[in-house]
Amino acid sequence: MTALQTAERRADAAERAVVAARIAVNKAAVLDPRMMLMLGTKDARRIAYEKASAAMQTARARSDEAQSRLQQARKAAAPKPNAKALRTALKAAISAEKRAAAAVVRNERAIERAASMIGDASVRLGHAEAALEKARETDARDVAKAAAGSGKTPAGSVQRARTAHQAAVDAVDAARAARAGLDAKQPDLEEASHAAKDRVEEAVLAVIAVEVPIKQIITKTEALMAELVHGRIVLREMLSADLVADAQLKERALAVLRVTELPGEYGYGGGDWSKHPATAKWEQARTRLMTDADAPLDVF
Repeated sequence: MTALQTAERRADAAERAVVAARIAVNKAAVLDPRMMLMLGTKDARRIAYEKASAAMQTARARSDEAQSRLQQARKAAAPKPNAKALRTALKAAISAEKRAAAAVVRNERAIERAASMIGDASVRLGHAEAALEKARETDARDVAKAAAGSGKTPAGSVQRARTAHQAAVDAVDAARAARAGLDAKQPDLEEASHAAKDRVEEAVLAVIAVEVPIKQIITKTEALMAELVHGRIVLREMLSADLVADAQLKERALAVLRVTELPGEYGYGGGDWSKHPATAKWEQARTRLMTDADAPLDVF
């Protein structure tokens, strides 16, 4: 049996023990739980209830501990991240983000074209409306002349103008409908693009977590810190005893000792290191990985 299977069995048994303990508490609570604590301290019912309650608390604590060990076992049993696989995943995430961003741009351009089509169709509709009105006036004059016996029957120009007008109305409606559909799509496309970018950032962090030699960095930094402290102590003692005769060297030694801040955890002092070259190098490496899955991670 593997360590994970053992942890799963123990967690399951601990959870069953909690259930059993809860049932025991309910059986011991012959009165409302608040009333149980109002019974005399030597009352057998209260003693049984308190004993069952304590057992349930113990069972819960053991269950919590078993769940914690189960999570640790699962983490230990999980396959170790593979740098090559993570780079491949990053490349796929970058490609997906590019497609999502391109979809946003294409839709934005389509919206612009639809707006232009609405404008053009509206102009044609204005012309069609003017032509329809003119045809109506012409037909009215022709009808009046025909009625007076001095002209021919109208040739149906109004019907043709009305047909052209309706076609222009339909063109405007179609362009507006297209614009509305494109506008409706835009928020979803932008949300998908943001989500794709977030996945790229997650993939970048996964690559960094595996490829940065954190143990080596800690070991080297510990050694450097020890060497730094040793050197500062020697400088302090030399200056205290006034053993640095050269004025320039003395000033340099004082400048070294006046540096009291080093980079620390965010939010815990240590000065502002956001403009330091090492910080810039770190940010540049992360930025390169956002667009190039093969970019080197030379941050240390």
